[in-house]
Amino acid sequence: MLQKCGAAVLVLWFSLVVSAVASDPLEAGGWKRVMDKNGIKSYSRQYQGTGIFEFKAVTVVDAPIYVVSELVRDVETYTDWMPYCSHGSSMDFINRDDKKVRIVLDLPWPLSDREIIIHATITYDMDRGRAFFSLQNVDQWPETEARLIRVPMFSGHYTFEFITPDKTGVIYQYNVDLAGSLPDTLSKMIANRFLFDKLSNMQKKAVTEKYIALGEQSLDKALCDRILADKTRTQQIASARLAEIIQSKAVIDLMAGHMPLYDLVTTQNGIVSQKLLYAWGSDAARKEAVKILIGAYLKSRTSDPAIVEKILSDDRLIHAIQTGSAVDNRPANVVLEAYLNGYAG
Repeated sequence: MLQKCGAAVLVLWFSLVVSAVASDPLEAGGWKRVMDKNGIKSYSRQYQGTGIFEFKAVTVVDAPIYVVSELVRDVETYTDWMPYCSHGSSMDFINRDDKKVRIVLDLPWPLSDREIIIHATITYDMDRGRAFFSLQNVDQWPETEARLIRVPMFSGHYTFEFITPDKTGVIYQYNVDLAGSLPDTLSKMIANRFLFDKLSNMQKKAVTEKYIALGEQSLDKALCDRILADKTRTQQIASARLAEIIQSKAVIDLMAGHMPLYDLVTTQNGIVSQKLLYAWGSDAARKEAVKILIGAYLKSRTSDPAIVEKILSDDRLIHAIQTGSAVDNRPANVVLEAYLNGYAG
């Protein structure tokens, strides 16, 4: 009876928390927004037709990408900021980018504690300025403590994205089966709250002196410094980023001829990358991001606000820039130049 009452209280508590946040309709891929608070958006959906749920959260951390990376690498201090975590340790260490991790979750009463053994690997997308932390459950591992319930399924990943030298976009996605006699509603509640609190704590922890200092001494910091000092490299990375939302290569080349593409990607404190991050590149977000980019580019070409407004309000042109198509059989870059030269008709 006490166990049932305890679980019921937890479910009621979570229902009150979620009801305070407006729930959006289903978004792309069947995701449903659960929370939108303090710069964190979290979502859930049913995992591949099973009774298990998948979770995703997106935020921007006010710290360099190499600082956020050091925070996640520092497994032994997960107890300081990861919700429910009572133990974190590295095992079977191959190198700093490939290791096994053991995590013990001290779940709310009356639930039994859980143990997760994870294979954590880190890879880099050097062409676009991103890092990927893959987290996969290890099926075969000797029992450590009999009192713990071993989590039978866990799969997740972090994506860290360079926004500006001092801002990092974070996407954390995972699915988990907590196992044991745990109601689905309660399991989902714990996982949702875990996700939000984890990223909230990450935001706070990443700006502390300890992790700033660790980041400054890290191999990733040296790598970032080398890339940022190489103008050709930053131009290539920025071009690859732009190509994700602008399929007209001629327009990218046109912009590159008048200003550094890196300046475009990081314009207005990285607002373009942030908008795309929070919206996962939805059509509306892509269009808005393209208009911000074109607007920033136009400022380098003209001081006439009427021309800028006319270009940005031309939906056919914006669509052609996005898709690489033509406007009345004219390439998007030609139409853009015609506007700037005063004869767009």
